[in-house]
Amino acid sequence: MVAAYAENLGFIEQFTDRMPRSELRLYCKGPTLRDPRCIHIGNYAGESYAYITHIVDNYDRLAPLTIFTLGSILKSEWHFLKCKKADHLVSNLMSVSNQETFPEYASVAGSAPSNWAGRFDYSFTLGAYRASVGGSTRQLCRASEQPLGRWYQSNISPDWGRARDNGVSYNAVFAARAAQIRAWPLDVWKRLKNEFERCPEGEPQEVGHYMERSWKAMLDVRGRPRTGRRLHPYWGCPIELQRMSWASSAERGTSALDRRAENCPTPMVPC
Repeated sequence: MVAAYAENLGFIEQFTDRMPRSELRLYCKGPTLRDPRCIHIGNYAGESYAYITHIVDNYDRLAPLTIFTLGSILKSEWHFLKCKKADHLVSNLMSVSNQETFPEYASVAGSAPSNWAGRFDYSFTLGAYRASVGGSTRQLCRASEQPLGRWYQSNISPDWGRARDNGVSYNAVFAARAAQIRAWPLDVWKRLKNEFERCPEGEPQEVGHYMERSWKAMLDVRGRPRTGRRLHPYWGCPIELQRMSWASSAERGTSALDRRAENCPTPMVPC
């Protein structure tokens, strides 16, 4: 599933075409996107509202395995880090056999597949945020409680030891099996959805940052870094996706990107 606002979504087919049996759910926030595939939802802060909406609306009929990703993965920031994280998951799901043995949960916490988890900071709060490199700082609509740990205990589970043990995965690009999602009662997911709807639409929210830091805590297997088949450490943003990003930005047509393309064995190989 993809949480989108007004981004270039050309990457979707590049990913779904590589995964047998895949189906798209595209959640579009706000009035900008006119893609006929859109499921239109309220414009509440961040991608997590779309993810939770998908879970609440499909709780009893979730796909056996879902990749959750953002519409903004073509941003070139941090050397296409979000794209690399999504491609890492897709590249491990390109056969039915790989799909059948995929772990209960998988993500890249930091800047490489070897980064398993960041630390869950119980005392984390965030009153203001800069949404993009060079962007202006905006005040956030505050969560119902601070800090992160107290909010987690009130809205997810009093046992925050699970969050401590599982840690944090940043950027909210991950895959999870339906059983892991349904291990949490529907009422928990509805409560989390209501947390976003406390604030006006269009307002940046602290709870979005809290939820980003809670996905791994909720969905990963407690105390075990990996289960099932060990994932291949594919790591790169396919050159065709990089071209989409550059073609829609001020960075269009750089010679460095063209030189990199010449070294790719095929257009869709991460390099």
